[in-house]
Amino acid sequence: MAFTSEQQIGLRPVESIDRELSILLQLDESTQKRTSRPVGLLLEEDEAIDILTRYTSVVDPQLSLSADLKKELFQISDGHAGLLRDLVLILNRVPVSVPS
Repeated sequence: MAFTSEQQIGLRPVESIDRELSILLQLDESTQKRTSRPVGLLLEEDEAIDILTRYTSVVDPQLSLSADLKKELFQISDGHAGLLRDLVLILNRVPVSVPS
């Protein structure tokens, strides 16, 4: 099976085969040519931090992660969404003791 460059996705957007992908959109009777930016399977840093912020607000019990920890989790996971989710679940299950 062979895929054309339009059908190939890299792990990161910069690894995409076709950097300037042109797409023809047919809307009603007119056809427009649009250029889309490449996508990747791994999240970029801002996407990962956004996902972490949203996900930690809905897990039970809710977690409050610092901005530095979110960046570290992104670096550890390299933007892998499944690993980010699992890291949050692990953090959620670890007992925390507060010094008195």
